[in-house]
Amino acid sequence: MSEKQDSIGIAPLRSNGHQVTDSQTIAEILVNQFQSVFTKDDNFLQAPVLSDHV
Repeated sequence: MSEKQDSIGIAPLRSNGHQVTDSQTIAEILVNQFQSVFTKDDNFLQAPVLSDHV
């Protein structure tokens, strides 16, 4: 009978050809990756004002 072992922590990543296992460095790599994909838009377009006239 085999028992399942749960791994704890963050899996190693590859960055610039090197395996990274340090949690802080992995977090920085992930933050940089997500920041390059998702952007914060401060220039919200305002919806046009609708008049009361139909």
